[in-house]
Amino acid sequence: MAHHHGVGKACDDGAQLGHHDGPAQLGNCAIVLSIPVPISIHEHKNSKKITIFAFVMCLKMKYAIVLLAAAVVLTARAQQPAAVDEYAGLTDEQIVHRGLNYASAKNYAEAYRCFSRAAQHGYDVAQFNLGQCYRLGHGVKPDTLKAVDYYKMAAMQGQEEAQYNLAECYMQGYGVQRDSIEAEKWYRKAAELGVTEAAFKLGLFYASTGNYGQALKYYRQAADKDHPEATYNLGMLYFNGQGAGRDLRTAFVLLKRAATLGVVDAQYNLALCYGKGLGTPVNRDMALHWLREAARGGDASARQALKTMGLQ
Repeated sequence: MAHHHGVGKACDDGAQLGHHDGPAQLGNCAIVLSIPVPISIHEHKNSKKITIFAFVMCLKMKYAIVLLAAAVVLTARAQQPAAVDEYAGLTDEQIVHRGLNYASAKNYAEAYRCFSRAAQHGYDVAQFNLGQCYRLGHGVKPDTLKAVDYYKMAAMQGQEEAQYNLAECYMQGYGVQRDSIEAEKWYRKAAELGVTEAAFKLGLFYASTGNYGQALKYYRQAADKDHPEATYNLGMLYFNGQGAGRDLRTAFVLLKRAATLGVVDAQYNLALCYGKGLGTPVNRDMALHWLREAARGGDASARQALKTMGLQ
């Protein structure tokens, strides 16, 4: 009766060489045991050859099983559904709109993801908002350099809010070396696109350099949009005759508008106009009214005037 001890021995050797408790190794042994060896140990003079033959066959089967397992894994991965792109079918404008909604709800992490996605496509509004995220630390660690980079990208494409913010960065030295010439350039570009605050800042810049003609121009642009401080500053230019001839009536009209918009300095000076008849007939009641408004707004001169008159 023939016994295939050589086969059993090969399985044992294989188990010793690379045996683990996993199912793949157990499977190897089962397959090797089922391989018929045509020559039994009793029918061949050199039993060592039989053992080597069985051992080689065991290795070959183990290698084949490894390849089979790899193929199964790759096939399974290939059959897995592709990851869903939540932005598929959306325009960059729609993605940014979604990001702005997240930002309004203070979900800055999702807002940042939306802006980043649309900014990758070069969308200027997304680039501006991404710059805001980096400046304010919304959804990402604050990074002044990246904020300026994204403002520049958007500004170069004509995005007016980015142009204004870039001008502010240059004027304040935020993320870049302070450069008033660059600031002026970007304020001007933003003002030309209708950014009221940019026009006001240009007025301040030109007034600080003594260029009252240009200051008058840009203060007027901002005042036409009811910018409170620009309206007051424009009124004072006319009052002092800077950038144009002195015009007390125009100064009075502008100071009154600025006072109505809540500018405390305008309220105090308007009181003086009524009290002294500058650009308007004298009106003591109106002078007292605006003096009290200025005092309520914290103007020290108005409070002192009321105290002097015994009208605190």
